[in-house]
Amino acid sequence: MPISLHTLCKYAQDTYSMRLLQGEENIQNLVTWVHIVENLQVADFINGHELIFTTGIALGTEWLLEFARNLKRKKAAGLVVNIGPYIKQVPDEVLDYCAETQFPIFTVPWHIHLVDMTYDFCHQIIRNEENAVSLSSALKNAIFCPLDENAYKPVLERRGFDLEGAFCVGLICSMSNRFDTAQEKFLEQQLQARSIRRWGEHYGIFHHEERLAIVVQGTAWRDLREILRNTYDACRRETKKFGFYAGVGPVVSGICTLPDAYKKTANAVRMAIQRSSNIPVAYEEMGVYRLLCEIKDLQPLQSFYQEKLGKLVEWDQRWGTDYLAILRCYIENDASVKRVSEIMFMHRNTINYKIRKIRELLGDLNPQNMMELLLAFHIYDFCLYSNPRPNPDFAAISTHSAI
Repeated sequence: MPISLHTLCKYAQDTYSMRLLQGEENIQNLVTWVHIVENLQVADFINGHELIFTTGIALGTEWLLEFARNLKRKKAAGLVVNIGPYIKQVPDEVLDYCAETQFPIFTVPWHIHLVDMTYDFCHQIIRNEENAVSLSSALKNAIFCPLDENAYKPVLERRGFDLEGAFCVGLICSMSNRFDTAQEKFLEQQLQARSIRRWGEHYGIFHHEERLAIVVQGTAWRDLREILRNTYDACRRETKKFGFYAGVGPVVSGICTLPDAYKKTANAVRMAIQRSSNIPVAYEEMGVYRLLCEIKDLQPLQSFYQEKLGKLVEWDQRWGTDYLAILRCYIENDASVKRVSEIMFMHRNTINYKIRKIRELLGDLNPQNMMELLLAFHIYDFCLYSNPRPNPDFAAISTHSAI
């Protein structure tokens, strides 16, 4: 896991007389590595998120503005200028550019040995990576092996987590079942960059069964959903083929509740997949599906569905009618014949005729019956995404894009 620029440079002012000149708004940029670069061409070969050092040897200050622009374009984390015989001070036009773009630029005096400083920073990055791996393992153990408290409690306590505090879980899965290496790296960096700005170091990311999970402490589920939504938008900007489904669980209290929170988040992801939703689905907004998720035996649900809609299913299958779709549209649009005719592109007289036939098959469509029929439709949706091989008695419901 990359380290934030703020964390990396926390003690550098005292140790190396390192001073931030501009770019304070982006002081939480992620840093994956450090490089010493002394010409414009080398800057084109960085991968992004590196912290760049330069002395300006043999080049002076004329190139610095273009150099800073190149680094910004390549998404470098920041620039450290070694003030000395080659660059006596950072030119005003470079400072103005960094102020305008909020690109972090620092200075260190000439007596500081860059070899020592970069070695120190690289050591911090490696140590942070080791800590991140340890944190990821601890969070996975807290969720999947909660009885083995020694496998996660000491690690989380050392990282400053409040084990009795609030936690929230997010889950991401690829639209194509799995991410390729480049997509996975980009997604993780985008998620880390937003998370570290919002929650500092009180979050963890890990992989499990082709899914990317994030566990956050001290946040509202809406904040986590916003982070996931912004990350989704960034991935879509990277390439239109790169998207994902995501779910956000409820805020729970105490580390012992994480296994339940993860299960609820998984249900939210399954609903996102079922709806083909490009917006993260929040467990707290799943409505009646939250109750259905708690039912382990699906047979009573399937029996209820068959009791309420079985006749209509058989009629549609036998005669090729579309009564199920008409009924659902009718119920979900407050029994408005006008609205159903607009959605289904049918004359109102045709809709009235079909509603009369539906009443003959199912009985009066009073508010109580319509509520039960709508619940039956929800049960079908729930059982469809909860069970990859639905009961064969669950006949397919004809759907419409607006239903």
